[in-house]
Amino acid sequence: MCEVHFERSDIVLKGSRKELREGAVPTLCMPKLTVAQVHSRKLPKKRIFETKVHFKSVASLKSARLPEGWQRSFENKNVVFSFYDGCDQPKYSIGVLYDMSLRICYYGWKAPRSSCIYSLDITTQTLHGTIKDIESFSICSGLDNSGSGLPHMTTKSMTPFSSENAPTVRKLAYRNASCELFLKESGQCRNCCSVDEKEGRLNQKRLNYYHMVKDQPLKRSAQPTFNLPSRITSTFTANEICIRELEAKVSTLLADDTVQVEVDKIMSDDMTAIVKAAQDEDKIDNFYSIFWKEQQKLNSMKRNGERYHPELIKFCLSLAAKSKSAYEELRQSGILRLPSSRTLNDYRNVYCTAPGIQDNVLEELKSKSLSLASHERFLVISIDEMKVKENIVYNAATDRIIGFVDLGVDRQYNNEAPATHALQFYGRSILSNFSRPIVFYATKNTKAFHLVSMFWEVVESLARCGFTVLALVADGASCNRKLFQLLNNSNLTVPYKCINIYQPEMPIYLISDPPHLLKTACNCVRSSRPGGARMMKYKQHFILWEHFCHVPYLFESSELRSCKLTDGHFSQKSYAKMRVCYAAQLLSGTVSSLMKSRGGEEMKMSAWFAE
Repeated sequence: MCEVHFERSDIVLKGSRKELREGAVPTLCMPKLTVAQVHSRKLPKKRIFETKVHFKSVASLKSARLPEGWQRSFENKNVVFSFYDGCDQPKYSIGVLYDMSLRICYYGWKAPRSSCIYSLDITTQTLHGTIKDIESFSICSGLDNSGSGLPHMTTKSMTPFSSENAPTVRKLAYRNASCELFLKESGQCRNCCSVDEKEGRLNQKRLNYYHMVKDQPLKRSAQPTFNLPSRITSTFTANEICIRELEAKVSTLLADDTVQVEVDKIMSDDMTAIVKAAQDEDKIDNFYSIFWKEQQKLNSMKRNGERYHPELIKFCLSLAAKSKSAYEELRQSGILRLPSSRTLNDYRNVYCTAPGIQDNVLEELKSKSLSLASHERFLVISIDEMKVKENIVYNAATDRIIGFVDLGVDRQYNNEAPATHALQFYGRSILSNFSRPIVFYATKNTKAFHLVSMFWEVVESLARCGFTVLALVADGASCNRKLFQLLNNSNLTVPYKCINIYQPEMPIYLISDPPHLLKTACNCVRSSRPGGARMMKYKQHFILWEHFCHVPYLFESSELRSCKLTDGHFSQKSYAKMRVCYAAQLLSGTVSSLMKSRGGEEMKMSAWFAE
């Protein structure tokens, strides 16, 4: 811009040179632009800087120059760049996949995909630049507490010419399994930091607990090995104090002959009345009299000279079989003088029980049959299986290993497998109170043809002892139904009856257990519903569980109480399905008559089924 555009007062002469005064602004001969000219002016184009692509594929990395000390290897379609610093594992291992994505390891520990190092792109910079950026990242310092992490270590193997024998192992850190490994700044990653915080809070809780209980005595079931020495010392001190107090009480009781245990008057009168009543044999039961006479006799005897009546032993064995803990509670209370568990075990183990027919059992059955009348020797055999815990035990008394499958003689079936069930044959007299277990077998997946041979073996043994089998009772298991089919003679007019091959004149009737049949019928009705396992129908009418569920809404509360129906009867839980009383009370004549009177035509067939 020349002097034409400035006022003469803005121009200052300094010798032969012309200079502008400070702050002068051009005002003369300036171009004038219209508004249209201003808006029609074109904007400059936006410059687009294209990123230079250095590597387009894995193949282009094969000829790329590597920094000093780095090695290149190939795995399938991928390429791996490694840097070794004298250890067996490479310090840095950079894997480039076929899609140009990276996988980076540090001394054998792979960085997870959430690590910030995967923000690098190998395609937009040189290989030297990528490696330099990777080396610039900091490494996570790991966990402060080594007990909650995995060890990250490196080794240096020895060669035959090395001066040392053992390899050198260098521990780098303890890390969380999801450690991010690479960081932009030195320190811990987020995952390792969160684990340390949790471990710190847990350690603080443990420390607070130890401070709280360090002087408290241990419980009886505690193991001294895993507790503080101060707690063990407190326990011994507390026990010594307790022992001194007990010794003082015992010495006081021994010194005073008049000290006795007092009971209240009501209990004293009751015990006196019971003992006196037991002396009147005409008014009370025989066992009742025997029991209280034995108690009166045992109370006057010393502990080491006790002799028990056989009837009392039978009663105690029955009570201990129902609940061992309840029996021990009753015995240790001191109210009754009862034999110890060791004494009961001696009586219980008089016979060495084993699977199969035992000679001592047959001899006892023979002697028992001589004391029974001829009509009292007719027996009903019941068979049932019970689930047992799988275990192998050595019996030192019989020098045998117990717990394997044992089906008796000449029935070898997978005898090397542990038994899962115990199959029991039980005999009961029809016309007397005689009943006794006959034989048991250790089984697993019992087959029907094995049951046939077992049954005839039992029938033969009972026949030799003088007993006659008239019926066989079993539940509705599939193997028992198949057993009935194999025993049944199709030529007989009665479907569930077979000929006794040892006593042909007395047939054996095959009876399915009524409680199981009743439960099966009720459970079939439970599953008879739209969308259920079945839809029961008879004479164009449906038998549905829905009809039985409407029973509480049809009847009054007094009528429901007469039927003994509760919410448990209509539950679909497995416990309700196993209750025989629930099935008997649902499928009863009382429920059937009420359904007929108020249920309408649609409940007609369900009421008929319940009846």
